[in-house]
Amino acid sequence: MGTMLMILIIIVSLAICIRSRYLSIQAQRTLDTFNHQLDEALKGNLVEVSYDEHYISQIGEKINRFLSMTSFQQEKNQEEKDGVKELVSNISHQTKTPLANLTIYSQLLLEQPLPKEAEMFANEIQTHTNKMSFLVERLMKTSYMENNLINIHKEKISVKQLLEESLSSVALQGQSKNLSFVGQTAITNEIFCDRRWTLEALNNVLDNAVKYSPSHGTVSFSCEQQEFFTKITIRDEGEGIPEGEQAQIFKRFFRGKGSLGKEGLGIGLFLVRKIMEEQNGFVKVSTPSTGGAEFSLFFPRES
Repeated sequence: MGTMLMILIIIVSLAICIRSRYLSIQAQRTLDTFNHQLDEALKGNLVEVSYDEHYISQIGEKINRFLSMTSFQQEKNQEEKDGVKELVSNISHQTKTPLANLTIYSQLLLEQPLPKEAEMFANEIQTHTNKMSFLVERLMKTSYMENNLINIHKEKISVKQLLEESLSSVALQGQSKNLSFVGQTAITNEIFCDRRWTLEALNNVLDNAVKYSPSHGTVSFSCEQQEFFTKITIRDEGEGIPEGEQAQIFKRFFRGKGSLGKEGLGIGLFLVRKIMEEQNGFVKVSTPSTGGAEFSLFFPRES
């Protein structure tokens, strides 16, 4: 009797072990399946799986439903993004041609001998057309940035070359205010960046520096190699930016107290921040004790 009981206990124990092992293997397979399904979902691929066990099936079906909803939402977001891109493109196309024509016609008028009043009107047309072109261009760029529609193509570029090109874009404005541009004579640093958008950021910062500098002032620039970043700094001799506004100036359409009476839309610095973020960098502003505003653009070092 004792022997039979012992054999029965051994058989039951083996059965329990086998069953436990089977369940463990099944659970591991299910977890592996869940893991694979989630990995594919992260890649943007919806993989539906059939589950057999009742309890596991409930969980699996909920995962399938969740991933289906996520996939649907992603497709919807992409459709909306494509719609915005098409709308922006259409607006840009529909406005550029008329504005370009207005510019040409006003220039042609000004080339002709005109009565004084007519010449004044032609100049006004040209001035306001240029402002409208500038406004449309900035709004287009802002829309592209906000909807992540830009493509960043990084390449190794000389900082000196970027600064020279950017400085040339504000040279006439600087001359009209008798400004001096001073900086390091030998900048040998190189950064990985998108040429077009980095120039856009630098141009916006320099444009602000020129705009807010007093006549006969100085705009300085420098480049510093840090452990993880390459820092480009541009400094003006204007009134500076109050500490309470420094966290606000990179917001879209923000106009500080010092910008009253100055041309602008409050878009330039917003674009600078977005451009730097798109390139895994950032921008900082400070007001040195000696006055003025100092903008520093940080580009990550990459191999």
